[in-house]
Amino acid sequence: MLVNSNRRFNTLRGVFVNGLWIDEPKRVKEEICLYIENRFQEEDWVRPKLDGVRFKAIGQQQKSKMSEPINETEIKVVVWECGSDETPGPDGVNFEFVKEFWEFIKSDVLRFMDEFFVHEKFPKGCNASFLRSAIRKT
Repeated sequence: MLVNSNRRFNTLRGVFVNGLWIDEPKRVKEEICLYIENRFQEEDWVRPKLDGVRFKAIGQQQKSKMSEPINETEIKVVVWECGSDETPGPDGVNFEFVKEFWEFIKSDVLRFMDEFFVHEKFPKGCNASFLRSAIRKT
């Protein structure tokens, strides 16, 4: 009963367009779509061009290095470079804890990084800010 009451309350019965009330469902949908298209359509901006700009290319060895999985040594170096009182996530576990119990948790950390390398995304709800900041440091 409450669901039906809420549905009636949240129903859009019509819209005013140029001073006219439109309540035919098909026309209401059309007018809403037109409004959204016009409201959020990107204006024609003059975009900068990079004609004549030459970027340095990386060599094949560097390319292959970039696609290699991150190894335990690299992860440990990044963790040890972080301040012990810093926390990588909202759970409050700081790097002092991570360093102290590294031998117990490193297999989980390595498995997590391997999963990221294979699937190229973090699990839903995962805080990736630590990894982004760690990557910037190296």
